[in-house]
Amino acid sequence: MENLDRYRGGAPCLRVAHQPNFLPSVNVVAQATLTNVLNRLLGGAYAETFFVVDYDVNDDRRYRQAMLPSLPSRDGVWRLPAPPRHGAPAWMTNEEAPTPDFVGLLGSSLRVWARQQAASLPRGASRARQRARADNRLDVLVGVFEKAAADAASLADFNTLVLSWIVNQALALPTLFIPGSAALPLIAGHLAALWHSRAALTRACGAGPLWKRCVCGTRLELTEYPGSSPRFGCARCGRTGYVTDADVPELAANGEIVPRIIADDLLDAVAWGNIAGCDYRGGVSHYARSALAARDLNLASLPVFLSSRTPDARIDHLSGQDYAAALDRSPALIAAGRTSMIMPLLWADELIAARLADDMRGT
Repeated sequence: MENLDRYRGGAPCLRVAHQPNFLPSVNVVAQATLTNVLNRLLGGAYAETFFVVDYDVNDDRRYRQAMLPSLPSRDGVWRLPAPPRHGAPAWMTNEEAPTPDFVGLLGSSLRVWARQQAASLPRGASRARQRARADNRLDVLVGVFEKAAADAASLADFNTLVLSWIVNQALALPTLFIPGSAALPLIAGHLAALWHSRAALTRACGAGPLWKRCVCGTRLELTEYPGSSPRFGCARCGRTGYVTDADVPELAANGEIVPRIIADDLLDAVAWGNIAGCDYRGGVSHYARSALAARDLNLASLPVFLSSRTPDARIDHLSGQDYAAALDRSPALIAAGRTSMIMPLLWADELIAARLADDMRGT
């Protein structure tokens, strides 16, 4: 509640920003732990937030698939997909939430995976104990999945609710989750300002600042030609049109235009009340481009700690000692932080948020 009180009181925010991936990876969750560590180092006066980037299309592989280490698998990886997408890629918030049947299948698949891993461990009391512990923890997780599916309006909501449970309940962090799709209409004025700076942004980044959201559920490039307003055309449904300066405030307030990634980075510093951020290191090129764009526009650039899991960090606190010792074909998946948090939730002897942060190395 203290974190919520700080946020309501207007405290500057330390934020994570990421799309709501299905059964998220260790690297994504670790960003929230780093934010908490940073806040404590700075005296604990800031609000900790996780800005959920759920205003995009639903075709990213990392959004739709989790990966787990697998002792019996040939390549050492068990791939666990989200519910199959029906039709062409669509807006994240337009895709329906997982059904009860899917949640049941997800629980069954995870139980098969967990028992296969236990069966690959050396025989003995330790193997039986670990299998029983994983079964008990999985019962809890299935309950989390069932509640998330019942409460969610979309797959993005489901993924966010599961992520929130991992961060807020399993790791006991105070992080506030902010769905970007719901928050963007509140900063329509800032989106309009970026729109009016689109020429400078295009020069700096090679693309305009905003996407147009089509009614058919995809995102559209806004292409500007000399002497005319930016136009869009949808290859899927055939809709075409123009966006004028006068249209932008209303389109932004209705969620019909959304920021591209460079514009997102600029909004971090000027619109959301953030003082610093923690992000996965994979975003370093986008961050560098947005910093150059901010300089050209005389805007502030948000300080961001970009990190990834240290490759030589120990894995036994994520997997338990016996399981770590048995891994011979997929340790890199864990060492790189790309394994789903489901693995440590089921196998770790004790899950400590600060240990996740300690494993990260950044710039």
